[in-house]
Amino acid sequence: MSDWLQQVLNGTPDAATVEHLRRGFEIWMRSGRRSKRDADGHLIRARPVSLSRCLGLPDKPDLVRLAQRDAYLRSAGQLLGDSLSPTQSVATALSLEAKRFAGHRWLCWAHMTQPPPNAEDIDRLLFLAMQAGGGRLPTTARQFATILKS
Repeated sequence: MSDWLQQVLNGTPDAATVEHLRRGFEIWMRSGRRSKRDADGHLIRARPVSLSRCLGLPDKPDLVRLAQRDAYLRSAGQLLGDSLSPTQSVATALSLEAKRFAGHRWLCWAHMTQPPPNAEDIDRLLFLAMQAGGGRLPTTARQFATILKS
């Protein structure tokens, strides 16, 4: 997921994010302004470019939410990677943490809009990933490994 999108969703856009949005809206506003006529003189309206394309987003929100979920999971993987032994896989550890979280914490926190302030960093990231993923996370270490590699 784009850093600029995360900043907008968090309500903390920096100057580069505002400029990116300004340029995207400007391109979108200019698209499709000029109509042409065909050989018979019928007006052919120019088709505007989608706003999502101008901003560099996929057309479907589901794809953005999955990208957002994966970004949170990669952050959680980085957090776990600092505390693992050399023989333990980050994907396996993240899979175990996700199962632990989904089996207990998520059941208690699912109705919340934000994780509790006293939540551990790993639980905060898994909460945000679960929320972006519509209440679901990958289930196998292999799926987590694929996400961590991207």
